[in-house]
Amino acid sequence: MRLIWMVLCLMIPMGIFAGTEDFSAQNARQIFEGTLDATLRFWTAPEVVDPAGGFHTWFDADGKKIPPSPSDPNASESGRPMLLQLRILYAHAMAIPRTADPAERTRLRKQYDHGFAFLEQYRDAKTGLFVTSLKDDSNRPHDGSVRAVTQIYVIYVMSEIAGEICDHRASDLAKDTFLKFDKLFHDPKAGGYFEYPFGKSPKPEIAPGLKSVSSNMHGALGLAKMLQVMPSGAVRNRLAELFRILTSDRILHPSGNGYMNMNADWTPLSDSNTPDDRKVLYGHNAELVWYLLEAGKMLRIPPQN
Repeated sequence: MRLIWMVLCLMIPMGIFAGTEDFSAQNARQIFEGTLDATLRFWTAPEVVDPAGGFHTWFDADGKKIPPSPSDPNASESGRPMLLQLRILYAHAMAIPRTADPAERTRLRKQYDHGFAFLEQYRDAKTGLFVTSLKDDSNRPHDGSVRAVTQIYVIYVMSEIAGEICDHRASDLAKDTFLKFDKLFHDPKAGGYFEYPFGKSPKPEIAPGLKSVSSNMHGALGLAKMLQVMPSGAVRNRLAELFRILTSDRILHPSGNGYMNMNADWTPLSDSNTPDDRKVLYGHNAELVWYLLEAGKMLRIPPQN
């Protein structure tokens, strides 16, 4: 279902699900399409465009723009996270082919180009990859770290966009990001991807060689989507490697849930200060199964295997 659930993560608090709905099978498609149309209308409205570049991402219950106000100043939502810009850009890519009005399509395309151009503000001069977020009041990095999860989402979203509207810029960016990312983050020894280049975190409190199961499973989905629009032997090989790692028992906590973070050799990260309930993925397990099914499909591995 492509990135539809990613877009729905930006669901507007405007009562789309208010009232009693009949979620029976015969009404599911109608409910889904209505929800998707409402979501796309909101996130492609002229109000989301920031004249200074990119998109506004914070709105109140009435749809009025408000300044970002995360309760935790170190939260991932603080500043201008690249992930949110990517999600809204994808909403535009989905909306463009869904409209039959030429004038509306022109407006959407203009906003899409505006958002696409802003992604370059996240470019890290040293690596050519992307920082996690920018400050609200400038284009200076809020979080200047170059992390795996950010690059993975660029690969993921650009591959999806290339499939939606055949934008060669998106496919070129996916390819370029994969090549740079693979060179700096891939572990040739134990396989998979480090969370930071060569496994070296810029923060001393973060264990060296850290590998995030969440980032690697999203990486599997991103590479599977990339293969759909840009077949590549190198991408297929990395996808097969991730599939083997993510289907092995070594990533499983004794509870049956996937671990959240691992060491370089894919053994559980030892952190006595972290409560046990924060060491596992929980809800991400459903995503893990979904992503592995997508990866298996591209690798032609039957689900029963």
